[in-house]
Amino acid sequence: MSDFQPFALSAEMLGHEGPVRAVQALLDGRLASASQDHTARLWTPKDGKSEGGGGVYYDIGETLADHNHWVVSLAALPPGIVPECPQGGLVTGCLDKLVRVYDHQGKQQRMLQGHEGGVISFSWTAAGQLISGSWDGTAKVWDVAGGVCVFTLGGHENGVCVLGLPDGKVATGSTGRQDSGQVVDFQIRIWSETGQQIKTLRDHSGPVRSLDLAPGMGFLSTSNDGSARLWSLDGTPLATMPHPATREGQPAFVLQGCVLTGDGGESVSVDESGGCIVWRGSERGQSIPHPSGLWCVCALPNGDFATGCQDHVVRVWTRAPERAAPAEVAQAFDQSVIDGQTKTKQGPSAVEIAALPKWEEQHATRGKSEGQVQVFQRAGKAIAAQWSAASSTWIEVGEVMGASEAGQVDGETFDRVYPIEVEGVGGAVRKLQIGYNNGQNPFVAAQNFIDKNELPQSYLNEIADHLTKRAGESAPTIGMDAGAAGAAAAAGFSGVGDPTGFANAAPPPPGLRGGAGAASGVGGGHFPVTTYATFETGVLSKVEGKIRELNAGLPEGVKMSESESASLGSLSATLAASSRYHISKIAPQELALLARLVSGWPVDKCFPCIDLCRLAALHPHFAEVLALAETGGSGGGGGLIKAVADKLGEGKGLMPVVLCGLRFFSNLFRHRSSKKVVLGHASTILDAASDQADGGGVDNKTVKLALATLFLNLAVASHQEALTAGLGDAYQQLVALYSEVLGGATAAFGDDALYRSLAGLGTLVTAGPVVLQVAKDLDMADTVKAAQEGRTDPIVVQCAKALLAVLR
Repeated sequence: MSDFQPFALSAEMLGHEGPVRAVQALLDGRLASASQDHTARLWTPKDGKSEGGGGVYYDIGETLADHNHWVVSLAALPPGIVPECPQGGLVTGCLDKLVRVYDHQGKQQRMLQGHEGGVISFSWTAAGQLISGSWDGTAKVWDVAGGVCVFTLGGHENGVCVLGLPDGKVATGSTGRQDSGQVVDFQIRIWSETGQQIKTLRDHSGPVRSLDLAPGMGFLSTSNDGSARLWSLDGTPLATMPHPATREGQPAFVLQGCVLTGDGGESVSVDESGGCIVWRGSERGQSIPHPSGLWCVCALPNGDFATGCQDHVVRVWTRAPERAAPAEVAQAFDQSVIDGQTKTKQGPSAVEIAALPKWEEQHATRGKSEGQVQVFQRAGKAIAAQWSAASSTWIEVGEVMGASEAGQVDGETFDRVYPIEVEGVGGAVRKLQIGYNNGQNPFVAAQNFIDKNELPQSYLNEIADHLTKRAGESAPTIGMDAGAAGAAAAAGFSGVGDPTGFANAAPPPPGLRGGAGAASGVGGGHFPVTTYATFETGVLSKVEGKIRELNAGLPEGVKMSESESASLGSLSATLAASSRYHISKIAPQELALLARLVSGWPVDKCFPCIDLCRLAALHPHFAEVLALAETGGSGGGGGLIKAVADKLGEGKGLMPVVLCGLRFFSNLFRHRSSKKVVLGHASTILDAASDQADGGGVDNKTVKLALATLFLNLAVASHQEALTAGLGDAYQQLVALYSEVLGGATAAFGDDALYRSLAGLGTLVTAGPVVLQVAKDLDMADTVKAAQEGRTDPIVVQCAKALLAVLR
């Protein structure tokens, strides 16, 4: 294959806030992507040279945000299929069981109902009918224009992938069913145009994950058996293309494949380990490793292809030199691959090791049973030892190295990743992965897994036991004593009903705290926290009504003009129609209105204006307008933030002003664009919040909770955002404010606010050695110990204990 021309990175598309589950080339040249962040996005290619750069970049267009669950499948809608979509559009499949049809502008025109499970695959018949595959074990053929199902292809085993063949037939693949602990009966079926099964193909030795047309040859399939296969249209096997095994020696799940445009007989397949292989026929032409697992791949009309990755990024690959990414972009990608591989191989971190008991003091730690494993620290290394009851001593086993079972789940790196098969209704099988970190409470990891995958709560003990057994069979677990799991159960840990861990506007019940949204490990499941918290409840009509009521009593020149009053009504109507957030827009003058009202109104009257800002921050386009105003030099983004910050300073004793302001700043972390703006003004915000931290502000539980939430979001950003000099200073400032917050904890500082503060501080100090040293210099261990004294909430006590282990 000496004439093989390799692919190079062309572009990266950043914007999704969850793993990218599907990518699809549209007929108008745009690219669509779907994600676990409940959205699909449309991207328009642009010539980078015309913008003073190089290569190609993709400009984000419409965001389709009206899905109720993960969006996992896409199909291009050809022109003429739906009368309302003369220029074509997009079809999305979601785990909420619905098929949605959009026109080329991103406006929803149809919703197809009928599946009883998530919709995971699409194709088109030769006659122009849509085929959908679902976790409910069926494929359905639809008359999209009429919005009706023509017929159903039933009898499949669990998840179904689909493909329309050029001769009018339909091919389907299934992921199998569970039988005596094994997954069996995965197969490919060929169906006639009228829905009659005419052939079954059983060559794969694992669940079938995708099907794609191979013009001139037949079709391509991929499977959990670690292979992609080529078939003729009549089902004759033509070639098998194996992916390399995982580090554990198991077959890699090959999750999708596509056939490239052109007559070169080339295809691409991607797997769970981040492997992307370009095939010429059945020979491997090129391997392109990615930073984390790959879910999807699609061919583009110009010969390029796109991949969707666990790290939330869509990437385009090209052979055309003029479309290649600039050297610095390609180098950054190469480094991200190296970093991703390093994370999965590294052993215990310095912070984890520092939290272990010292080897020289082993006599102070007695074993509980013969053969018990305990890990100690010695000379900066983690040393595993076993307890000998006969000699009442610890016998050294060896140094704890990186876990061979390390990996990633949904973009997060874990010390161990284990497969879990869950049997559903009718024997259906879902093959999932659970991440587990050394030292993590297995009940916390199990609860996070249940919440994320919407599983029955009754599975908690079984999954936790599975984790305990699997971890025990491998390397020793750092810092986990035998009673920890039982203690978690006795403490009543639940987490059910609050998937982000902290998202409720009101304080969550005690059982909803602890672990949800935390990436566990050194923090015992309490920190580092990985999700941002927001305050989303509110009635727009009441907020708008209060603004108009107060406006009536203001003098001319301060009250709203007629045009401003109209803008207020327009903004409120837009924000109230949350189902249209994917297509509705926030006008720049509406952002300017908010800044004018907040800055120009008296401090005791402006609180409903700030509350409207809080609700506006939830709109994705508001975040973009805020960011554009910032980069455009108009001061709109920072102007609004400064106006709110100034009011917090003026009204530090006014509860409504302080509460609305802190919640507004918290909500700015909801979207990537506004998050960048708020981080750019982190010091300004912390200055404004300092009065509330040192006890000079409002002594109210709700305000303290809002303050703790803002600080928590800033702490989460310390793990997720690139460090700048300004942010580094802000994080050190935040440590000092935590010292004041926890040092002044009063009865008004409820358990919920205290827990968020402890988890936030833990998140912050585990982000890097500088902030950890600042915390130690401030004697934060003594402050934390004093703050939790007298508290009886077990979650607060457990979090404080984990934090003290890091700070000492």
